[in-house]
Amino acid sequence: MPFFSKPQTLQLSMLLITLCFSQLLVAQTKTITLYDGKAPGSESWTWQAQTFKAGPPMSAMVTYNVSQPVMHYYAADKATQNGAALLILPGGAMHVLNTEYEGDRIAKTFAQKGFQCFVL
Repeated sequence: MPFFSKPQTLQLSMLLITLCFSQLLVAQTKTITLYDGKAPGSESWTWQAQTFKAGPPMSAMVTYNVSQPVMHYYAADKATQNGAALLILPGGAMHVLNTEYEGDRIAKTFAQKGFQCFVL
């Protein structure tokens, strides 16, 4: 069974398209809450999300136990805007997300190159 139903997938797609072309998103970074409360399927989870600096071999900031997902928006550099957007999904599923190397650093690099970036 898929995690999202077809109507939910369509709603998320429309949200992403709206955010990509919105003129209101002018801050360099912005956090967008995806659900009011916990994500569907995680309502009974009791653990809290944690972020910490992992040791070798990762040696990066990682986040785990995510039940209230957010999306971080990185505005494109105004001098190099190219009209394109990227959705970046750090690896690790919900258990451990490499938010530094596979999320924030990639978004910052591509934003400098003119891309609107969204890190889930």
